[in-house]
Amino acid sequence: MNQRDCSPAGFVAGVIIGGAIGAALGLLYAPQSGEESRKMIKKKAIETKKDVLEAKEKAIKRAGQMQDDMKEGVEDFKKRATRAKKELEKKADA
Repeated sequence: MNQRDCSPAGFVAGVIIGGAIGAALGLLYAPQSGEESRKMIKKKAIETKKDVLEAKEKAIKRAGQMQDDMKEGVEDFKKRATRAKKELEKKADA
């Protein structure tokens, strides 16, 4: 699986599409009255909205974690580069 397949936007889109397909199939195959179907649609819409909001929060949290990891990596790289530069300067001066 590549990085694109695991993106938060892809996940959210999958949740939305899956919810819509599930609701549509439920309507097509359920022997219910119109009122019962409307109640079911409303319930599924609320559940899907909840799932999307949860996915959004997870994506935001994960993005923050990734940002922190990147900052740490950049700082580590800067420190190693500075040390390497100083060592090269010492060798050049010797």
